[in-house]
Order: sequence, then structure tokens, then C-alpha cells
Amino acid sequence: MIGFFLIYFVRWWTGSSDNEAIAKQWVSSVIGQLREQFSLIGDERGNTLIKDGPADFILYMSGRRHVQYVHGFIKLKLRNDLAGWISQTAVRLVGFGKPQYDEVTFNVVMNDGEYEPFVLAVLPKSEAKEVREARFDLLKFTKSVNCKRVPLTFTTYCEAADLADLFLDGKLGDAIYKADEFFGGLIISSYPKEAPLKFDGTFPNTVTLIIRLPSDRARLKETKPLVELLTEVIDALPGRALNLKPEIRNKLKKNREEVEKDYAKAAAEERQEELIKKKAEKRKEEEERVRKLSPAEQRKWEEKEKKAELKKQQKKMVRKA
Repeated sequence: MIGFFLIYFVRWWTGSSDNEAIAKQWVSSVIGQLREQFSLIGDERGNTLIKDGPADFILYMSGRRHVQYVHGFIKLKLRNDLAGWISQTAVRLVGFGKPQYDEVTFNVVMNDGEYEPFVLAVLPKSEAKEVREARFDLLKFTKSVNCKRVPLTFTTYCEAADLADLFLDGKLGDAIYKADEFFGGLIISSYPKEAPLKFDGTFPNTVTLIIRLPSDRARLKETKPLVELLTEVIDALPGRALNLKPEIRNKLKKNREEVEKDYAKAAAEERQEELIKKKAEKRKEEEERVRKLSPAEQRKWEEKEKKAELKKQQKKMVRKA
């Protein structure tokens, strides 16, 4: 037993150290690019990379045109967790479970009102359907489109095929081709990831870029084209998605109106259900009150109810006539 705990502790320490080394090495390989693009990197204490656990690290960035802020989440394999590693390996060996990656996810919140709201995603083909079905914005606003700007191993979802071709033209599509081995996905969205309680007003414009780090640390610098892709997307949005063609703009408007109608219908049904519920509760309270009345008072109540029902029927007959 002592031997097991010793092995577990050693694994935890070495795994945590390995993860920290990977995170720091990757940041070192791209920090020059990031500093050229963002004036503020790190927290208020001057830490560039913030450790958030044995396999999780955070990178804060801001101070750039078109952007409110960027959160970079580095989520690495559970090298520190022996039990977790054993269970994940066993599940994969029997044909279940998902591949595990060392990933960097950049979540960008863009400035409001700088371009037309829309949704576009480029995702690995093997994962695309599952990701789309799990996200409100992708499921409600997009469909699979044939986009020649990205490799065949990826699926493109967009509100309009023309918009995908327009936006991913040139450097953006080239960057995905150049580093497709490490490209984990790109999602540009003006709507929530999870279904909101109400669909009104505007929502934050966001960009999500996923980079999958190579297992060979000597190749970490090969992810640089994808870091460049992040800033290219940020700069392209206000230009390419501002003055869209009328047919694309009309399609975006129609998609939003359809979602608004769905929410309005659901709200009306909810109000109707609430009204029926209140009427039933009121009726129940009235019946309870009547049960406590004397027999004479109950007869008076019944006569009153009959008269009210008769009057209601007469009104219906008059309306039909």
C-alpha cells in the first residue's frame, strides 16, 4: 500500500512538472508574436502564465484594436493523475473514449457593433456533429456548407455558404492549411453557446480558436501559424463582415427572425400554461371553500354557478348567430 502511494505521489509530481514545462515552453515559443499584437499580457502581478491546476494554465491578454479581452486556456493531458490515466487508457483500448490532446483554447470577446452578427465554425470532421449539437449557436443558426478554403478533414458550418467562402479566403484559409495538423477548430459567433432564457437584444461577439499541441516538444513552434490566424481573424472581422452583400445580410436576418419566433412561441405557450395552472388553483381553492359551507349556502352557490354557466352559453349562442 505504501508503495502504491509512493508511486502515485511520484507520478503526480513528475506529471505536474511535465505539464508546467510544456505550457511554459509553448508560451515561450509564441510570446514574441503575442507581445507584438497585445499590449497587455498576464495578470496584475506581472505573471505571464497563471497556473490553475496541475494540468491547467491561463493566459490573459488585452490592449488591441477590435478586442475587449482574450483568455487563453491551456489544458494538458492528466499526466499527473495515475488513476485517471489508467482509466482513460483502458477505455480507449476497448474502443471507447475520445482521444486526449494537449490543447490551447483562445476565447476572444470582440468589441460590440463593429460587424454584422453571424456564426461560422470550422471543426475536425470526426467531432463536428457532436460539437454542433451541443452548442445553441451552431445548432440554431448554421448548416454544413461546402467550403473550398479549408482542408477536407474539416467540416464548415455557417449561416450562408457564400459567407464562409468570403471570410475564409486568403490568409485565413491558408493558415489552416499550413498547420492543419494542429488545428482543433475555429468558432466565430454572435450568439450564446448555451440556450439563453430570453432571446432579445444583442449578445457578445466571440472568437474561439483551438490549437492542439504536438507531442514532440521540439515542434511546438510549428503552431505559430495558428497564433497568427487568431490575430488575422480579429482584424478580418470588422472588414470582411461589415458591409456584406444584401443576399447574405438577408439570410442572417431571416435566421435571427426564425429563432426569435421560436422563442416568442415558447414564451406564449409558457404563459398559457401558467394561466391554466392559475385557473386550476383558483378553482381548487373555491371548491375547498364551498366544502366548508353549510348545505343551504352550498345550494345557493350551485344555483349561482348554474346561472353563470347559462349566461355564458347564451352569449356564445348570440355570437354564433
